[in-house]
Amino acid sequence: MSSIISTKSYTADSLPLFKRKGIRTTVSLSVLLLLILLPAFASARDNGYMRQLIARAREKGLDRSRYWDVLLHYKKTTSGVKSYVDDPRFFLSPEGKTNPRAELEATIKAFFSTKEKGDNHPRCRFIGRYYWLKDKLKIDESRLPRVKCAKFEKVMKKLRHPHAVLVFPASNMNNPASMFGHTLLRVDRKGQSKLLSYAVTYSATNTDPNGFLFAVKGIFGFYKGYFSILPYYDKVKEYNDMDQRDIWEYGLNLSEAEVRRMVRHIWELQDIYSWYYFFNENCSYELLFLLEAARPSLHLTGAFGPSVIPVDTIKLARKLGIASSPEYRPSQVTVIKTEVSDLGPDKRPLWLAKRIAMGSVEPETVLSEPMPEKEKAKVLGLAADLIQYRYVKRKITKKKYMQAFLDTLDARGQLGITNTEPPVEPPAAPEKGHGSKRLAPGFGVRGGKLFAEIKFRPAYHDLLDPDEGYTEGSQIDFMSGSLRYYFEGHKLKLERLDLVNIKSVSPRDSLFKPISWMADVGLGRKLFPSGRKELVFFITPGAGYARSEGLPGTFYFFLEPDFNLSPNFQSGYALGGGAEAGFLTKLSRDWKADLDLRAMDYLAGDSHSEFRVKLAQTYRLTRNNALALTVDRVRSFSRYQSEAVLNWNFYF
Repeated sequence: MSSIISTKSYTADSLPLFKRKGIRTTVSLSVLLLLILLPAFASARDNGYMRQLIARAREKGLDRSRYWDVLLHYKKTTSGVKSYVDDPRFFLSPEGKTNPRAELEATIKAFFSTKEKGDNHPRCRFIGRYYWLKDKLKIDESRLPRVKCAKFEKVMKKLRHPHAVLVFPASNMNNPASMFGHTLLRVDRKGQSKLLSYAVTYSATNTDPNGFLFAVKGIFGFYKGYFSILPYYDKVKEYNDMDQRDIWEYGLNLSEAEVRRMVRHIWELQDIYSWYYFFNENCSYELLFLLEAARPSLHLTGAFGPSVIPVDTIKLARKLGIASSPEYRPSQVTVIKTEVSDLGPDKRPLWLAKRIAMGSVEPETVLSEPMPEKEKAKVLGLAADLIQYRYVKRKITKKKYMQAFLDTLDARGQLGITNTEPPVEPPAAPEKGHGSKRLAPGFGVRGGKLFAEIKFRPAYHDLLDPDEGYTEGSQIDFMSGSLRYYFEGHKLKLERLDLVNIKSVSPRDSLFKPISWMADVGLGRKLFPSGRKELVFFITPGAGYARSEGLPGTFYFFLEPDFNLSPNFQSGYALGGGAEAGFLTKLSRDWKADLDLRAMDYLAGDSHSEFRVKLAQTYRLTRNNALALTVDRVRSFSRYQSEAVLNWNFYF
């Protein structure tokens, strides 16, 4: 029996039809299964890498690191830590405000998210956190979802060789939000005008037109504060031109890498709010977090007590050596006043400039005036600046402004003289002024009784303090008080507690007409029919007038309603009003004096009248030391009492 073995070769096409279909079905199912399982495998791989990063962060203790505290604005509390940021969108963990570890681990997990795209991805929204964690954990970006932060990258490309500048617009007493001045940051770009730089500022969202209400609500944190990024020329227009505030610019010695690190943190804070508080969580304090983000070794936010004043942040930056000597940018009003002084005593040039600005005299009229050509150019230059000022203050339309301004420049051009503006002499820089806090021990006598006194003021300046570094004619006392110990009877008494004591003595002149105003709220002692001085709660607002032109000092006058509340009144209260007048003068560079008279009539509650005359003087010994002597006499409820007290003012 013989057997024959044959061997055949088969291809897929030569297979029977049912077999070919089976193979194709198997391949299709395998591909489909692979497509289904690949994300799961990738997710498992990503989750594994995510867990590695979290474990690595725990090993390194990154949630307890200094820079993580800076990025999240964490500060120690009695029960742990708490972030100064209040917007819940700033935290990726529900516990993030008070739990640094939970927030750090939630941040790492968010880097693996595939839900958000582009600039909305957590790696773009929290770019400062990402760069820091990427460096500390050596993150392999190829193992993260691909993300492109287009908007951020566009900004960073523009920041070639960036340089940071700390900017201080001086105080504006007629704007409660700006009474202490302001601080902001400017980020310059190489080869570009400063005016086109980025300005970074933190401010409250003010929706109240009433300035006093804004100040009160700001004290108790009723407003949300936001960081904003604007062109610097917008801020110059706002502060220099509209608010009439001089600006001081301090270059910061931060490296390019440090400035970029700061910019990344600024990016994270856009549209994120914190509750704004007038005295501590304000423009100056929040800005310190940005400087710490640039250079965490600075420890700036822990350098202050319960209050942070803008000028104090400038002083600290100068003391630490991170801020250079300032450049001075005078306000439009300062420039105009300098031009007026340069015209000399003749009144006609100023009269002509004013009339041209008002539109009642044609600019070409000046050309036929019997005065030197240079004087004519000065008149037309001043007129042009006054026209600009009137436009900024919205006193003329844009159409009228353009016509008047161009006509004035055209007339000036016919003289062939272009540069007539006198140089503006910078005043003392803000950091050159006395310390904003004051301790004042002293001794005195009242009605023949000797006493020792101690005064304390946390902030910030009064009319008799040295003016260098501060706005002349301004007084801002918050939470200041005085205690007295009477040797006869060995009694310690609260003499006064000012919740707020603000006075703006703003002289008017032929060009500018500011309104002087005041607000005084607190506890003070009042002379009663018994002959004793008892504590009363008082609220005393006021509006007035001041003038210094042609005088050896400043004369001021206020009309003041006054409300007193005390159980020592038979009716429990006294309501009335009256007037206050005074003369504030400098007897020498270091010696200031203020003679003040006040007459009040109370018609509701306990009816009575009160009259007071006071002479106060301060003599500066050094920058932060002065002697203060106050003598006054008061008549109230037909009783008289005199007092004299000598204090040593120590500023710090």
